[in-house]
Amino acid sequence: LEAGSRVAYSSHLRSYVGFCRRHGLSYEPTPDTLSLYIAYESHFIDARSVKSYLSGVCHALEPIFPDVRTARASSLVKNTIAGRLKMSQSAVTRKSPLAASDIDRIITKYNGGSYDDILFACLLAVGFNGLHRLGELAWPDSKSLQSTRK
Repeated sequence: LEAGSRVAYSSHLRSYVGFCRRHGLSYEPTPDTLSLYIAYESHFIDARSVKSYLSGVCHALEPIFPDVRTARASSLVKNTIAGRLKMSQSAVTRKSPLAASDIDRIITKYNGGSYDDILFACLLAVGFNGLHRLGELAWPDSKSLQSTRK
């Protein structure tokens, strides 16, 4: 796993362990426990993100509880996820895509500005023209996430 994924997965595991502690449940990931965790967690985070949390929990617990994938694949867990998604449905709103004219306007606006302004305009232009993601253009602050491979 990438370092960033490991950090996220450990956060998801802490969330699951905290949930089990608060509610006096066993850490063993049964379909019932995972279903309750999904219902609980979807009150605090976007219901669409609960699946990724569950993936992190399953990945972290698999060495200890080899049947975690079976519990995750149970109909109870699948139905709970589907139900939470239906209950929290909202229209997806997307921003308008950037156009080349937007990039030109930003470069013109920040031309001759501070170092940070020029750096921002440069990153935006390179990222736009090279179809890069932000993670490919910026260096993470956390030393554990820094990698020269990217």
